[in-house]
Amino acid sequence: MNTVFLHLLILSVLVCNLSIVNCFKDIDCSFEEDMCTIKKDKTASARWIRWSGDSAGSVDHTYGNSSGFFMSVYNYGTARLLTKEYTSVFEGGPKCLTFWYKIYKQKTYATDGTIRVYQTYNETHFGEPIWKVTGDLGNVWRPIELDLTSDTDFKIVIEADRRHSTSMSIDDVVITDEKCPGTYSLNPDISCNFEDNLCGYQTDPTVDVDWIRQQADEGMSGDGPDEDHTFGFDYGHYLCVNPNTTPRLSGHRARIISPIQNTTADDYCVLFWYYVSGSNVGKLKVFAEQNNKKALMWNVRGDQRSSWHRGSFQLTNTDDPFRLIFEAIRGSNPSQGAFCFDDVDVLSGICPIHYTTPTPTEPLPTERTWQVKNIDDAGCTFENDTCGYGSYDGKESTWKIMSAYDHTVGPEGHYLGLNKINYYGVRFRTPYIHSTSVSNCLMFYYMCNDYYWCKSRPLSIYIMDQAAGDKQLLIDPIWITNEYSTDHWKKIQIDLPPTNDNFTVVFESMMYGRHNIRMFGIDDVVFYDQKCSAVKPEPFKSTIDCDFERGEMCGYIQQATGNKWRRFQGPTPSLGTGPENDHTFNKAEGHYIYVEASLVGRAGGVTSITTPYIRHINGPMCLKFWYHMYGEDIGSLTVRGKYRLSDMHLWYKTSTPTSEWSLGTIDLNNNGVFDELIKFTFQALSARGAGYKGDIALDDIKLVPNACNSPEPAITHSYCPFKEHPSNKCNYRDYVPNYIWHPWKYQDETSWTGSETSIKISKGVNSFLYADIHEENKNVAIITPEFKYAKRYCLQMLYIIKEDFGLNIHFVHHTTTKTLITSLTRQMAPLWAKYTLELETTKPDEQFSIMFEAKIGHAINGFVAIDDVMISKGHCPIPEVMDKIDCSFEKDCAFSTNTSLLNGWQLSDKETHTHKRLPNIDNTYGTPSGHYYFISFRHTQPPTERNFLRTPVVEMTAKKRCFQFYYYLNSNAISSLNVYVDDESIKRFPVDPIWSSIGKKGNRWNLVQMDIEQTKGNYSIVFEPRSGGGKHADIAIDDVILLHNKCIKVPEPKWTSTIDCDFESENSCRYKNVRTAKCNWTRHGGKTKTKKTGPSNDHTYILNDEKEGNYMYIETSPPRVPFDSAELSSPLLPASVDSKCLHFWYHMHGNSVGSLEVYRVTPALSEKKLLWSKTGEQGDHWRKAILPLNVKRYFKNGSKEIIDHSMKVHFKGIVGYGYEGDIAIDDVKVVIMSCDPPPESHPVNETSCDFENGVMRCGFEENTNEDGSGDERETLLDWTFFNASSINGNQTISNDTNVVLSQNQSSYIFAKAAELKTGQRVVLTSPDISAGLYNCLHYSYVSTGDFVIDIYTKSSSGKIDMVYALPRRHQSTWRRHRVNILPQEETFTVVFEGVVGRVRTGFMALDDVMIENGKCTTVAVSEAPQTLVNEATEQPKTTDSLSYKITIAFLSVLFAIAVILLVLLSIFYWKLKHPKASDDSNTDNELKETEEKDKNAYASFKT
Repeated sequence: MNTVFLHLLILSVLVCNLSIVNCFKDIDCSFEEDMCTIKKDKTASARWIRWSGDSAGSVDHTYGNSSGFFMSVYNYGTARLLTKEYTSVFEGGPKCLTFWYKIYKQKTYATDGTIRVYQTYNETHFGEPIWKVTGDLGNVWRPIELDLTSDTDFKIVIEADRRHSTSMSIDDVVITDEKCPGTYSLNPDISCNFEDNLCGYQTDPTVDVDWIRQQADEGMSGDGPDEDHTFGFDYGHYLCVNPNTTPRLSGHRARIISPIQNTTADDYCVLFWYYVSGSNVGKLKVFAEQNNKKALMWNVRGDQRSSWHRGSFQLTNTDDPFRLIFEAIRGSNPSQGAFCFDDVDVLSGICPIHYTTPTPTEPLPTERTWQVKNIDDAGCTFENDTCGYGSYDGKESTWKIMSAYDHTVGPEGHYLGLNKINYYGVRFRTPYIHSTSVSNCLMFYYMCNDYYWCKSRPLSIYIMDQAAGDKQLLIDPIWITNEYSTDHWKKIQIDLPPTNDNFTVVFESMMYGRHNIRMFGIDDVVFYDQKCSAVKPEPFKSTIDCDFERGEMCGYIQQATGNKWRRFQGPTPSLGTGPENDHTFNKAEGHYIYVEASLVGRAGGVTSITTPYIRHINGPMCLKFWYHMYGEDIGSLTVRGKYRLSDMHLWYKTSTPTSEWSLGTIDLNNNGVFDELIKFTFQALSARGAGYKGDIALDDIKLVPNACNSPEPAITHSYCPFKEHPSNKCNYRDYVPNYIWHPWKYQDETSWTGSETSIKISKGVNSFLYADIHEENKNVAIITPEFKYAKRYCLQMLYIIKEDFGLNIHFVHHTTTKTLITSLTRQMAPLWAKYTLELETTKPDEQFSIMFEAKIGHAINGFVAIDDVMISKGHCPIPEVMDKIDCSFEKDCAFSTNTSLLNGWQLSDKETHTHKRLPNIDNTYGTPSGHYYFISFRHTQPPTERNFLRTPVVEMTAKKRCFQFYYYLNSNAISSLNVYVDDESIKRFPVDPIWSSIGKKGNRWNLVQMDIEQTKGNYSIVFEPRSGGGKHADIAIDDVILLHNKCIKVPEPKWTSTIDCDFESENSCRYKNVRTAKCNWTRHGGKTKTKKTGPSNDHTYILNDEKEGNYMYIETSPPRVPFDSAELSSPLLPASVDSKCLHFWYHMHGNSVGSLEVYRVTPALSEKKLLWSKTGEQGDHWRKAILPLNVKRYFKNGSKEIIDHSMKVHFKGIVGYGYEGDIAIDDVKVVIMSCDPPPESHPVNETSCDFENGVMRCGFEENTNEDGSGDERETLLDWTFFNASSINGNQTISNDTNVVLSQNQSSYIFAKAAELKTGQRVVLTSPDISAGLYNCLHYSYVSTGDFVIDIYTKSSSGKIDMVYALPRRHQSTWRRHRVNILPQEETFTVVFEGVVGRVRTGFMALDDVMIENGKCTTVAVSEAPQTLVNEATEQPKTTDSLSYKITIAFLSVLFAIAVILLVLLSIFYWKLKHPKASDDSNTDNELKETEEKDKNAYASFKT
């Protein structure tokens, strides 16, 4: 039995060793196929994406090329990756995490990024990272290995904070079931003895052989050392390339790179020990690399005997960080010999003398001799120094840097030359040059203008191999000048013969005689690692082009004295002269330069401006410029050109008969000018005695490399990313007929203002073309350069179309006729969409251009934008075949539609979410900012039209694959959504769908899963909606995924709260302050800064003396003022069908504490609901609040309606009347439980509600039915709660009347008729009232417009008795009312019911409702500060007859008439007896009336 077990064990070990996948690797993910088991955190603000290459030319780490995949952070913010859960170390044993990472700045002004690694058991609170790195580490992959130790189960979180223009990536993530071997050091160091690990040294994956960290006792054969250098024993470690390391071929290289050494000193001494032994062993070299430039510092060749030797070299002027590169090159006998090194040390300062190195067999470059430069860096312009060039023999040379008219910059430039020739040859040489190519080219410029000396062919060039030493005899030159004399710099190109090693080039001048010379020299030396014939000339780029829009004069030089050219915009100050607009944009906002004639004066004079120098090519050139010369006093404009030896008159103009801009052109032929520099001077001459109407202007100066009258050559390929204005770089031009006044607008990344429409469509910092609405509302168009005839071309571009705008694409032939190719209308939201179209030319053998015409609509927010336009000859590339689909529509996933109609498939945006029948949130994020695809049918759409939404093509499958997506279907008819599999091998569209859904599916996203069966060819999946012919049908899809395996029923994930927070983490659990609030919540620990208010400590650690926790609070000290508010928003809480209860602790202590309110915000319902509030002093201690979170309403039978949507919680703190009002919260938690009020309540004798804390806190209920079911609920509308403590001042709740309802800053409830339908009701129900007693109902109300308010009682058996009907009259101020309620036989409730009439105007409000035992009594004046209507009378019995009512009314009228007559007679009699007293009393009465009015006014003011 034991033998069998042993055999099985041995077999398993062999399988592990032979298997491609290591048995001990739990995760080994190179991201080439997918993300393995690693998941993205979709709640993070940024995203990791699987990427292949990038704009900076990055390659993946796995394969070292741009086709491999890695993970990169896509947008700015925080992105996270999460592994699966691992068991603790006690149960699962040790684990090691290894991955490669990269952080580098793509631009100099970029912000440092950070990568962190957490080992956590909580997906929302990660704790402290176990490792992090910050800063710009260069565009290189770096490894890290981390031991994972935890006594609890855990997950690994890799988090990246990406900032502006910083690239962050990871690759090759491996988790093994063992301790880390120490291959990659946690603390990289350039000084290393390699005993514990590699210290961060990294093998270069691009070379042939690896360096190996090993010990002598590992049995290395060949000529390797018997012990390391550090300890001198066989158990020590060192790095080695030995004959056993495969492959074994001559010339193969092994290269290892040290970590970066940051410099703090000017000089460094590099020390190391090396071992090179064996016959024909080859070379060992050491390079130093700074700023991506590599220089050979030390090397040795051949057998150095079997012992360790010290190597050293000096680094000087090390201002920038550097790293070392050790390179071994195998010799002619690769099966023998070994290269090893150990104990690398880097010391600051100069190397001591005793650090000497045994003389190597190959010359060493030193500071006294020559350093080595890469061939790309070996050139020199001699403007700043000699670039390391020097005398060949070490003696002082007569070759000097001369200051004169050089080839590089012209006047005041520098070149290498001689001014005196001796009898002997004078030699000057380059540094040693390192090239990996066997074919190299030398190019330089040469001038010799001394006839007597130049005729002797004075310049020879030699090449010298470094391996042959510095003292070689120069015998055979590789080139001798054949020019006798030249007055211009001449270009020389020489193919260099191949060498076996680094080489140097020697320039030798030879003269038989002695005399001074006029000019002799060389300039602009350049080396190429290819043959001269293969070197492509640099494309011509004009450095003098200027449209004067960049806030400068483009380097143009003004004359030293006198009048100046001025940069200006709009019309010039003088009337009757000068342009109105610039030429570039034809707008007053554009810029140009001009000469103000009124400043020149009657004396006249010349005003000059000169361009910088630019090199004249060997061929025709054209100088183009636009000038404006209009006015009766115009002088003249002259253009002159200046070469080194000549000054030429090129162009002259006196005036123009038009007030428009005119084009000036000057043809420049080379005329024997060999590659010379030229500059142009524009001279404006004001005539003597002329007036002020003589302004001369210039704009859009441009130099092009062809004749002025020659057409642009036709092309077969064009790519325009619009990095510059399209007329500059891509040769696009505005289409003249009908469009000249409104060209496409150019969004330049350097002139970003944020005010244009274009900011809404930015791809980050980028440039593009766009067109938006303008006054004339005309279409705008732009045309590409002309293309040569070919049968097919391919157009590829990015575009956006919004609102009622459109894009037409035309063929335009040289006859100016245009042919429409296609029209695009809005089919995408403001996200860049790819568009590909294969073009078939319509006119054979005729050149053509492509015109992009923007159709301008009427919508203010509409626009069209295009970018990255590429037109190339041939077929369009075949779409990439995908192996999977994973699309949330947050970026372009290459889905395609078969129509561009406005009612076709479209991508949603925020405006879509306001549509009542479409989802107002996406499924991915559950927010309005997310995206999904949708289609809306209306009864006007033809029922036969088919709309397809097609996925990208997927490669054929031989097994079942699971296809899943979320869909939304809202229709008032039998509409459907069908899904088809379109197999390319079948050659026809399938008849039957593989899945179909019919009818309305509710206001929610629904998940669908289905298996895709085996296919015979590549295929795509097609969504087709079908309208049922009703008034509307709205269908949407989101989160489309095609998995590699068949579908399995995935259990619903366990609901967890995402908003639990004790505010101990620095990010406050991702709680955010609402920006619209006037102040912010602040995370704080300990006491607040204001005395007599705020907590003394947090609630979490209130009993812990050793730790001070944190909480959130609002500071109410100045500059805060009363009623300022701060609002804190939680993260999004996932939906749940279970009751959720919100627990939190609050602290409200101080003499002027304001209010704390808790709101529920439900994005899917666009709802913000007040759940809880507390006002005023609550004591100097923490208090706990518990409240139901997701209950919408309760029903009498005990049931309740749950809101099963994602939601947020907002905590709103409102500042009170003083600084002693700090409010704090802590320990927020949501649990699945019921904290509802009891479903039944015992009847009460009396009740009241002032609505200061809402409705339900008083026991009142709003808009509830008995059983909570039926259609009646759909006719009810919630009351609106007015919280007086949340505003400052009065609030008007009606738009059609100026009614103020702030009742002494108290709260109330109200309803607007405009928000109700005719006949729709709002209902308020009191708690249950005990039977058998008289009751008095008190309430305050306001009622205007077409509102009817009924008050009735409703017994427990359902019997309804009317109490009172408020008259339909305009009551725009608060009115207090009371009415008796007769004794009831059963327990009953009092119901207020408001019903809106046909007009749907006005509103109603209620406040201070009170029900008390007993009949209503007369109310004292102090109890009625408002307008009082006392109708506290018993209601007539139902047995009263109509005659009884008429009799009572008649008697009342008679009694009133009698009283009036009696009063009149009494007054008449009194006046007859006291006529004078009556007059005096009138005065007294007037005084009393005035006094009484003042008292009433004061009482009203006080009220």
